[in-house]
Amino acid sequence: MVDYTKTRIDWQLYLERKYPLFLSTLIHEGYRSHLFKATGFKLHHNLAVHRESITTFYKSGKELIGSNDFFAELVRKKDPRLKEWAERGAAANRTALSRMAGAAGQLKELYEEFSECFTFGTLIPYRLLDAIENGDLKAENRELIELFEPLRSRSYYLDYVEKVFRPLWKRAAEKAGVEASLCAFLTPRELEAALEGRLPDDIMKREHCVFWSEPETGEIVFNYDNDFPSKIGIETAEEEEDQVKGQGAYPGKARGRVRIVNDLADGDGFEDGDILVSINTHPSILPLLQQSAAVVSDEGGVMCHAAVLARELKKPCVIGTKHATKVFKDGDIIKVDADNGTVRKV
Repeated sequence: MVDYTKTRIDWQLYLERKYPLFLSTLIHEGYRSHLFKATGFKLHHNLAVHRESITTFYKSGKELIGSNDFFAELVRKKDPRLKEWAERGAAANRTALSRMAGAAGQLKELYEEFSECFTFGTLIPYRLLDAIENGDLKAENRELIELFEPLRSRSYYLDYVEKVFRPLWKRAAEKAGVEASLCAFLTPRELEAALEGRLPDDIMKREHCVFWSEPETGEIVFNYDNDFPSKIGIETAEEEEDQVKGQGAYPGKARGRVRIVNDLADGDGFEDGDILVSINTHPSILPLLQQSAAVVSDEGGVMCHAAVLARELKKPCVIGTKHATKVFKDGDIIKVDADNGTVRKV
């Protein structure tokens, strides 16, 4: 069994999302196993911290550099698999859309479809385009970018979980006599047993946990020690600051009330002139972006969703702040200075 308190890893924050734990473990498996099966490159160390519906994924910094080097080399060599992967991603998205329209399927088949959709429709495009950007390979690879950018910009795996797996959580909850929300804490391997009424003993504890996979078996390991992240060199404490700095994606200044929005359900009571602060924006919250006075995100590059929409809507926008959603709270009054890439509480 891997012991991360003794195995020192150069943990780097990779991604933070508002996801149910079930989806987070599916994605975790994508990075642990499916990426390797599809491309031959493996990220060995994958760990996640789950807190109140927010999952923060961590990777080895050295392995992420290795990923960029691996995909950049494929680009330089004009590897024919790249176009094959793009075609496979488009086909997987079509299959996912068909499944979401109501077709039935066995659990194993559903997982295989999800894996195909996530791996080729989102994960490989994300890693590949990141390598192109970091390797300064954009100028000579416009055709490749045009193949993969539409895949990265519109992911279907989130909708797949909502429309295909969430009804299965409801069935499992009815069988077990518990609230459906509890089954969102299952792992994919546990769902089959849950559909027969058997839930894991520790499911009630998973609202706050750390998890990773055993290298040999792939089994998800849960840790419920609140201090565990700090023991392995990960700092997850709330920020005690009143200002963040990022990259201005569209110029301008705005002042307004903070609304933390990570999905459309967070937008109840959103008013014209509020400032939308998000881990990362996505198409479902477009109506709120249109109402907002400015946009601030933890993540993002110049081609991220927030940046593109801000330019279209002509809204001041600061991206890549890393932790604006932790520094600011709903109701705070902040000033966004996208000319200088700063956001501060006033």
